[in-house]
Formats: sequence, structure tokens, C-alpha cells
Amino acid sequence: MDENRLEDDLENMEVEQEPSKKKRFWSIFKMTKGDGIAILVSVICALLIVHFIAQPVLVQGESMNETLYDGERLMIEKVSRYYQGLERFDIVVLKPHEDDSILYIKRIIGMPGETLQIKDGAVYINGELLEEDVYGDSPMYDYGRAEDEVVLGEDEYFVMGDNRAESLDSRYEEVGNVKLSQIQGRVVFQMFPFQKVE
Repeated sequence: MDENRLEDDLENMEVEQEPSKKKRFWSIFKMTKGDGIAILVSVICALLIVHFIAQPVLVQGESMNETLYDGERLMIEKVSRYYQGLERFDIVVLKPHEDDSILYIKRIIGMPGETLQIKDGAVYINGELLEEDVYGDSPMYDYGRAEDEVVLGEDEYFVMGDNRAESLDSRYEEVGNVKLSQIQGRVVFQMFPFQKVE
């Protein structure tokens, strides 16, 4: 009698252990499922922000000295170029060639529809001296294609580095007139050390 009861008890224990393993698995799955969804949503949000709203970039090279220096980290915003528009002297990040991974950081000098020319080391817009151009302190020895008048299309910009003697920019065919679609975003602040970029 006792042996039969012992066998029955052992069988019942085995039957009871099966569901408890399943319950444990499902409880762990339910707990991690919530975390997994939260992580997935966070990753998707981060990708959307970087692609459509804001993105950190690293300055490489000397073309924007004395304003920006090699190794500095910047934040660009990608929204205003479509809704508010870009303004003269904004610092922008652009991609001159779609198949190229290199990004350029330059300052907008010429606006859509304008005619730009460089004479005697100064920039002229529509035949008038651009007196507000206080950013390019270094002397220009090579005016490139801007030695003659450059006419900008309705969605084209003329960009230059602040270090005009050492900048590959719209003066040269490698960059040329920059279309709005080539501009990745406008620089809004320097992340390290933190400061607003002008």
C-alpha cells in the first residue's frame, strides 16, 4: 500500500513539475518581451532622429579655421533647410557627390538666383561688394571658377570655407554649385566644448 502511494506521489510530482517549467519559461519570455520591444522602439527612434532630425558630425581638416578646428564635434539639424530655409553665412554640412561618403563643412556665401564673383580678394554678389563677409580672414590667392561670374540656379548655393586659402569649396569644379538636396543639415552647436556656432 505504501509503495503504491509512493509511486503515485512520484508520478504526480513529475506531472506538476512539467507545467512549472513551462510557466517559468513564459514568465521570463513575457518579462523580456517588454524590454525587447522597448529596445527596438528606442533603436528605431534613434535611427529616425539621425536620418531626419539631427546628427552629430566630426570636423576633419582645416578648411573652417578660425571658426571650427579639426577634431571638434558638431551637431547639425536637418529640418530648417526644408521649412525655414537656409540663410547666408549659415554653416552647413554637405555631400557634394552622392556616391562619396565624405562630408564637407562650409559656410553659405551665395544664395539661390544670385550671381557671384570674386575680385581683388573680395566677394561680390550681383555686382555689389559683400561687406558682411567677415568670416574669411585668410587671403584668397585662387578664385577658381569664381574669377568669372558664377550664376546660381533656383536651388543652388555657393559655399566656402572660412580658411579661404586652404578650402576645397564652390570655387572649384570638384564641389561647384551646391544643390539643396546635397546639403545634409545646418550646424547648430559645437558639442565639445559646448558652444553655439555662428
